[in-house]
Amino acid sequence: MKKHLQSIKFYSFFFIFIALFTYTVTAAAGETNIEKYATITVSSGDSLWGLSRQYKDYHKMSSTDFIEWVCSNNQLKGDTIHPGDKIHIPVLKKKIPASVVLAE
Repeated sequence: MKKHLQSIKFYSFFFIFIALFTYTVTAAAGETNIEKYATITVSSGDSLWGLSRQYKDYHKMSSTDFIEWVCSNNQLKGDTIHPGDKIHIPVLKKKIPASVVLAE
């Protein structure tokens, strides 16, 4: 009986540790430092699909992942953007050449 209780204690602590570790890793991974990403001004005719293709050389995401990232990190209700909108895109500022026009 004593071994059984020790076993239960061990597994209880083990699962609590795993749960806390998983929560910590997930919480840390979920935080995005938006300041390090490029901000662009949407032009007439732009779409998120088009922007994904336009910046494909600067990110390694699928178009779907690109759009989900943009919607999530810009608090967009849908995938519609409008001329003049300033949005963050999942492209590091340091990877964009100076010749590419970004938001001011």
